[in-house]
Amino acid sequence: MVALNLGLGVLALGAPELASRQNWSLDPGFVLTLSRGVFWLGLALGLGNALFLILPRTGWAYALHLANLSMAVASCIWSPLAGPLLVAFSRGEVKRYYGVG
Repeated sequence: MVALNLGLGVLALGAPELASRQNWSLDPGFVLTLSRGVFWLGLALGLGNALFLILPRTGWAYALHLANLSMAVASCIWSPLAGPLLVAFSRGEVKRYYGVG
């Protein structure tokens, strides 16, 4: 997800130049603003997901992981990977690891 968001952001940084060459109807300033927004959003989400690696083994951390996986399932791109991972994450071994029921 991090690579996808950062890749889209970096790719979109060149979009104003491409838009001017292709005679698109979009204003290059709008495209530049949108591409910068996608880049910073991707960076923030990537850093947020990196923090999941250092969370303690507690119930609230399990809930955050579960919420993160649920949001990934809701996106069409990550459903094939996040769905089975969400099912595996709901098993008893993982719950015991986090100290949940």
